[in-house]
Amino acid sequence: MEFARVVSAQRQVVSGIKYYLRVAAAEENGAGSNGVSDGRVFDAVVVVKPWLQSRALVRFAPADAK
Repeated sequence: MEFARVVSAQRQVVSGIKYYLRVAAAEENGAGSNGVSDGRVFDAVVVVKPWLQSRALVRFAPADAK
């Protein structure tokens, strides 16, 4: 799998900035006619603290089917 695109994003100011991302991942060798395959969608939460030069992936999991 490889990163395809950000589907949606939100941010929240906490002790740093918490990003809630929904990302799509494409199958590496499964590209369709438009060059992008029907991949999987994942939810990720990342906390960034620029003053510490810190980025932490807090959660990465398949998105809930809705």
